[in-house]
Amino acid sequence: MISRPQFQEFALPYERRVIDAIRKSGGYSKLHMCGNSSHILTDLATNGADIFNVDHMVDLGKAGEVYFAQGHTVKGNVNPVTDLLSATPLHARAAASACIATSRGKKYMLGAGCEIPAATPDEVFFAFADAAYCLNQC
Repeated sequence: MISRPQFQEFALPYERRVIDAIRKSGGYSKLHMCGNSSHILTDLATNGADIFNVDHMVDLGKAGEVYFAQGHTVKGNVNPVTDLLSATPLHARAAASACIATSRGKKYMLGAGCEIPAATPDEVFFAFADAAYCLNQC
């Protein structure tokens, strides 16, 4: 991972330029920072992205404190391997439900902390996806 001073100097200004260009062209942006970015959350929140995808290594509650406080949308942060690829449907649903509960009432999108592996069993994926529906319907 990059240190906070290095991030502020070598990455953040360029992220802001890219995101600004996307916005000026009429688009929206989602930022995904791989790994444990806990030490730069406050800096990340200033880059202008519309959605912040939180990796599974970052505590969703702590990320929410930063991002939700500034009115940002958060996506994530179920572990794509232990909570999806290698999980039972019941475990995947519980992991999704925990994220939803942590973010209840905020601008939140259920998702994995990173890409969902293609080999994830269908029944596990459907249980994961169904968790959001069942909170309001089941």
